[in-house]
Amino acid sequence: MTTTQPEEAVRRVLGVPVSLAGLTNPEARLRAFEPENPNLFVPRTVGIGWDLNIGAVAVRLGLLRPDDSVPDLVDHIPPATLKALRISPLAGAAAVVIAGAYTAQRYERLPTNWGLSFRPTRWGNGVAAMATPVLLSVGAGLWAEIATRRATTSNTRSTVDVTASAQALGLQAMSLVLITAAARQADNPDAARLLPLAGVITAPAVSTGVLVTTVRSALRRLDRRLRRNSTQQSR
Repeated sequence: MTTTQPEEAVRRVLGVPVSLAGLTNPEARLRAFEPENPNLFVPRTVGIGWDLNIGAVAVRLGLLRPDDSVPDLVDHIPPATLKALRISPLAGAAAVVIAGAYTAQRYERLPTNWGLSFRPTRWGNGVAAMATPVLLSVGAGLWAEIATRRATTSNTRSTVDVTASAQALGLQAMSLVLITAAARQADNPDAARLLPLAGVITAPAVSTGVLVTTVRSALRRLDRRLRRNSTQQSR
């Protein structure tokens, strides 16, 4: 079973959860991916309010079982998957930097904020518009790398902080979509676009996909091991 920070230990202000534990505590980060927890909404690990429990969503969609928790399966994650989880956040940060630099150089003015109608409410120069997605992505990549190094230090073998990598990749994917949205809006300033909304949806969708794929790859590897051991014992 996953051991996460109990809900009652989360600090609350006027009944609303407030926490920064997810920045440094891997167990707290797992609150957002607890297949064994049937609650769809859990206290946010970084910030104020609640997060969607994507582990519970995956269970309801039939992608995972309630007992398919990351801590129970981390030792069974295939080496290739571990390597990809470690490299991808750094590669994602590099991709966003390149995309942001190219977009900032190509356009003199870019939207920096969208309203509810998905039309820009503020514009700025290219560098100012690209600063937020680039800095967010670079910070997320470095945070995932630091989290992975801490996980490896506390383990007897090389490993990775799965939740940190998944969340970093989600933020970087969102940044790439928002950069694309800004560029398309600059090409046609009067058009309403759905890409800004798609960017917001992209972050949890990518994080969920990474976590579910990682768990399922660990389950497949564990199943192969059990079958092989069973075959050897029956001989």
